[in-house]
Amino acid sequence: MDALSLFHRYRDDVYRLAVNYTRSPEEAEDVSRAVFLKLVEHGELMPGTERDFLMQTTADTCRNISQILQSLLYSSC
Repeated sequence: MDALSLFHRYRDDVYRLAVNYTRSPEEAEDVSRAVFLKLVEHGELMPGTERDFLMQTTADTCRNISQILQSLLYSSC
């Protein structure tokens, strides 16, 4: 399945998971864009693994953003 088809199929799932992690609709939109860009960069996925890839990438991206924000917050103290 191509990236555009995967975007249309899973965009709501990716966005919901990102909102759940970030608690911010604006940050969730940024995470969603980053996740689908990573999908394009990654290239072809094995059939049946697309949703797993997207959900794991979303969770990882949210965790990375959270760690970066925390380090910035603590370094400014």
